Amino acid sequence: MHGIIAHTQRSAYRTAFKGSAALLASLWMVAALSGCGGGDGTASPAGEQTFEEEVASAERYGPLVDDWKAELESGDLSDFERGVLQRAVETGRISQDDYEQAQALYVRCMETSGYDHLVFDKLPNGLYSLSDESQTDDGYFDAVMTCSQGTTSVIEAEYRDQQDNPDRYKDRGIVAVQCLREAGIVDDSYTAAQFNSGLDRLSSSRSSGSGGNPSAAFGFPVDSDDEQTLFCISLGGLSLGGDFGSDSDE
Repeated sequence: MHGIIAHTQRSAYRTAFKGSAALLASLWMVAALSGCGGGDGTASPAGEQTFEEEVASAERYGPLVDDWKAELESGDLSDFERGVLQRAVETGRISQDDYEQAQALYVRCMETSGYDHLVFDKLPNGLYSLSDESQTDDGYFDAVMTCSQGTTSVIEAEYRDQQDNPDRYKDRGIVAVQCLREAGIVDDSYTAAQFNSGLDRLSSSRSSGSGGNPSAAFGFPVDSDDEQTLFCISLGGLSLGGDFGSDSDE
């Protein structure tokens, strides 16, 4: 796959079924906060908040357990989904085992539908992403929509929210920068404002057809083979796939 891809192939149907914040393929989720981006991934421009100040003043969503309770009250759940969410409300977490079971049920349905050559990569957050090695056809998306019902359509999206944004920040740039800092990709002076500005710049460049250079836009090295960096960027709302030049113009 080339260009912008979804976090996983299942993000699409969560949006279709629930209107959540999961990503459709080719969708740019650009955070509202923007500032002066660029630089070398180190110093933030003068006058901007530090990352610690951004975190301290950040708006947050309500507890995930409230979402799970709302799902349970909706009534539009399979017995499997209901059991997973009831356990999550009791324990405060969706367990990895419950997510793995949802994935197994989904894969079994897909295999029954004729898609027995699907390959999945396990991401750092514990979720599965469809690999480029997988064999699909024109009927694949319809099969995804059918097989996700009652298995992964709700559970994966809720599990993703839990894994990717446990502190419930509304600014996804904060989530991305936390990941980048922990991985040692940027230093402690890099801010969410810089990341969000880079996201804006890259989106504008690609929308105008000029391509865009992720490294120049974000101010730190972005290589198409660096899975950790790409994963951190995806937490900010953008999944990059395929090859992209390191020397292209913005």
